[in-house]
Amino acid sequence: VLVGAIFLGLSVKGLISNIVGWLLIINRHHFRVYDRIEIDDLKGEVLSVNPLFFTLMELGNWYTAEAPTGRTVKFPNNIILSKKVTNYNELTPFVWKEIGYLVTFTSDWQKAHQIMLQVTEEYYEEFQRTYFADPRQREKFERQFQLFDGEPSPQKIIDVQEQGVALKIRYPVCYTEGTKVATQLHEKILTAFATERDIEMAGNRLYISSED
Repeated sequence: VLVGAIFLGLSVKGLISNIVGWLLIINRHHFRVYDRIEIDDLKGEVLSVNPLFFTLMELGNWYTAEAPTGRTVKFPNNIILSKKVTNYNELTPFVWKEIGYLVTFTSDWQKAHQIMLQVTEEYYEEFQRTYFADPRQREKFERQFQLFDGEPSPQKIIDVQEQGVALKIRYPVCYTEGTKVATQLHEKILTAFATERDIEMAGNRLYISSED
């Protein structure tokens, strides 16, 4: 009887906490349907929310691209009471990313960085035409950028490592297009590097990382 009472009490407690989580979610305290979030080390887009659980379309996981894996994941609503929730588009649809390459110390790293900046600035011009064409939208987005103390135009970053010079460019991108834009930038930059005999990759390493 005691075990049954304890089990019943835990079940009721879990039910209540799930409903509390559901009320917080539907009142938009954490996320909405179709938001992209990261919770408990899993990234996905919210497909549905009901009084007991919410469902995510899983993104990434076993590969680096932010694309669907084909799986859905269900979380009990009460997880938002104990886990950190990262929302990609609660305040702004934009995130900042870095694209970077490691070149040898003997390379003309200034030229390499300039190529990276030129390619990224060309992308940024298209980015502005897409999202800032309407002056009212531009003003809105600029206010959003200020919230994050973010400079929307591409920024150069240099880091000296043991293996060579790490050249990076930081740029804004719509959160749904991160992999697509990075692929386009890599293709153009690597094509340009291939024509320059004084630019040599250190260990042929390149990377892309996101800043949320």
